[in-house]
Amino acid sequence: MTYLLGLPIVDDVVGPRVVPASWKDDLEERFAPVQCVAVAGPINPHPRAAGPSKTWLLQFTPTQLDADADEYSVTRSLEAYLLWLFGYIMFNNTHGNSVDRILLPYAREIADAEDDLPPYSWGSAVLAATYRGLCNGCSKTDGEAIFSGCPLLLQLWSYERIARSWAHAQVRHAYPEFVSELDMLTPEDVIWEPYTPEAVARRAPLGLSPHCSANAGMWLTTAVLVYDIAVEVVEEWHAVLSRLAHHDAAVVGAMGRCR
Repeated sequence: MTYLLGLPIVDDVVGPRVVPASWKDDLEERFAPVQCVAVAGPINPHPRAAGPSKTWLLQFTPTQLDADADEYSVTRSLEAYLLWLFGYIMFNNTHGNSVDRILLPYAREIADAEDDLPPYSWGSAVLAATYRGLCNGCSKTDGEAIFSGCPLLLQLWSYERIARSWAHAQVRHAYPEFVSELDMLTPEDVIWEPYTPEAVARRAPLGLSPHCSANAGMWLTTAVLVYDIAVEVVEEWHAVLSRLAHHDAAVVGAMGRCR
């Protein structure tokens, strides 16, 4: 997690928060004084949605702020960006064009912080949300089912560890075709140790950001991961990954047969 996204895996959990029913009115009132450029026109009212609308938040990007915008406007622009980041990148959901409203107090708390940022285990939260999204996605039969969590994390993880590439493959029925391709992977198709000193030196000759090795002492910890009401127990995941890391081909074969 820290290698791929640079997110911390220690500190406080990103747990459930009580969000008042008036959250939409509170949001509009908080953003009403933001000083935007004249060509942007008046701020649009927030539409009916399960959470903060992603398109509504785009009214407050830095390019939409007046050149002489005050500090309050800049702070609200940061809050809007954080909500967009949470909803589009870190915690995709099934609400469509809106962010989970439980993230409202977290974004505001970070944006309003004057000195030290509030310490939260964002890496653990993203992993918990992605595990839950994978479990839900694999158990649904609805043709409109959506993968929630952090697709970027899954993409980066796969890119670092699967030696085969389908970047230019064009197929008519993508889902069954790629499931079949993944089922046929062999131990030789997997990069078991993508971050050896030699591999890191070859791909990053100037070295990695210190964020990549932060919390290294916690990497093999077995714990409960929490995001909102999602609680994921990962002891089983660590047991499987530990055996895979030792090139246990028998385990890989057994997993391939579990279809």
